[in-house]
Amino acid sequence: MQPANNSGEEKEILGRSDAAELARQRRGKDDPFDNNVIPPSLLSADHIEKYVLATGMIAPFYKGGDKPRLKKASYEGRIGSKAYIFNNDDELLSVFDSAKPLCVRANSILFVETDLDFRLPDYIGVRFNLQIRHVHRGLLLGTGPLVDPGYWGKLCIPLHNLTNADYVIPLEEGLIWVEFTKTTSTPTKGSDPLMRDGLEHWDIEKFIRKAAVPFAGGKPVGIRSSIPTMANDAQKAAEKAAAASETAASDAKNAQAAAEDLKNRFQTIAWLALAGLAVSLFAIYFTILFGWRADMSAVWGKISSMDELKSSVGESGKTIEEMTNQLKVLEAEVETLRRQGSASDARLPVAASPGTMPNLHAAGQSGGKKSGHSHRPIGRGRR
Repeated sequence: MQPANNSGEEKEILGRSDAAELARQRRGKDDPFDNNVIPPSLLSADHIEKYVLATGMIAPFYKGGDKPRLKKASYEGRIGSKAYIFNNDDELLSVFDSAKPLCVRANSILFVETDLDFRLPDYIGVRFNLQIRHVHRGLLLGTGPLVDPGYWGKLCIPLHNLTNADYVIPLEEGLIWVEFTKTTSTPTKGSDPLMRDGLEHWDIEKFIRKAAVPFAGGKPVGIRSSIPTMANDAQKAAEKAAAASETAASDAKNAQAAAEDLKNRFQTIAWLALAGLAVSLFAIYFTILFGWRADMSAVWGKISSMDELKSSVGESGKTIEEMTNQLKVLEAEVETLRRQGSASDARLPVAASPGTMPNLHAAGQSGGKKSGHSHRPIGRGRR
């Protein structure tokens, strides 16, 4: 153990072996600093250093340097010498390489130990948090878990990389900040982390394997991020959707082609129907036209016939009228002849035999000569 160094060069104040020996010597003993000297509370940098040098509660302990590990109320922990991940077959694999920076794969969970050895006295508890720089870059750590007083061992830090890019941490960079709190008394009750299982916890692999076993027992379950599985499922779903989209596009194209074909057929049928309708209309038109013309010709023929008939009837009327007049004249002549005949009969003998009847023609001629009248043959009229 060396005295405190506040120079610009980082120096180890308490090494691992010295801290282990000091802690064994102080185990089970009272607080070296009375509550009046260091009251129960969050320890400041000065009080952290005093307890480290008095009890060996952490190691190694450094001071100074360009990046001092000791802050006002916390101490920096860096990456240790072990790191693990679970593969897809639920196998725990070591991924630490002392010659390379620590790489936390995208969308993964990695378990890493810190470089600090903890040998906490019975009146000092610890909390730790991920450095804010890592938080801002997408790493996640459980919020400030409490490490009970009396714990001896390493801390196992589960790192969650929530980004889609690998995250690299150099081994010399800080990983966590550790806070130390002095309890209000040295507890006489409550379980002791060491007495509970009788072991010191220097191998984080045991922590990880224990955590992988379900409470109900059975086969260990790999502790992995669900993001890659979800991403794979999403990728498969996207590929399936893309295939379905291509199929749908093909079906849509085929349906469009079928629709176009059906449209063309309907258009063809429509044009044919229109052509047929036009032909029918023309046929009806010409039928009506020629039929009308035939009917009109017949009507005009009948009208002409009626005109001729009317003319004929007119002429016949005149002829009938003339014949009627002639008939009247003939009737008058017959009446005259009848009267003359009656007068002649009165002068003839009463019982004249047909053989003794006078020759009327001669009598007529004689009578005509005597009376001076002339006679026309019956049936001829005047014109």
